[in-house]
Amino acid sequence: MTPEYAHAMSEDSRSWERGFTSREQAIAAGRDEYPDEDGFVTGVVDPITPDRFFRLDASELLEQIADIAGDEMADLDGLEDDWVMGLRAVAKRNADAVRDLEERLAKTFDEWCQFHGLTTDFYFVGDIQHHPLKEQG
Repeated sequence: MTPEYAHAMSEDSRSWERGFTSREQAIAAGRDEYPDEDGFVTGVVDPITPDRFFRLDASELLEQIADIAGDEMADLDGLEDDWVMGLRAVAKRNADAVRDLEERLAKTFDEWCQFHGLTTDFYFVGDIQHHPLKEQG
């Protein structure tokens, strides 16, 4: 993904001018925007996507699914299926598989939010650089 750059009068600005595809573009726009100031800053935009707020414990989810499936299978023939036992084993002993599921669910949640227009306008700005316009003296 290509980084997005922004400029502002200071690091503490609540609003940054965004949408630049290079730092050089942001610097050029900043020079035009703040000609009478001592300087300005540029940085890289880090959008806050909905998946950043996604907190789901996949091991608990796997246990819940195993409980539901186990209950329904018990009603059928009184036996717990290998699949249900496999879910429980993964939930308890395979941290990599659990983490993989959490990452996939977070990505799916982000895509679902985008599809339904539930995106955010929030962002962080990092890799901030200062650009003086006037000679320091």
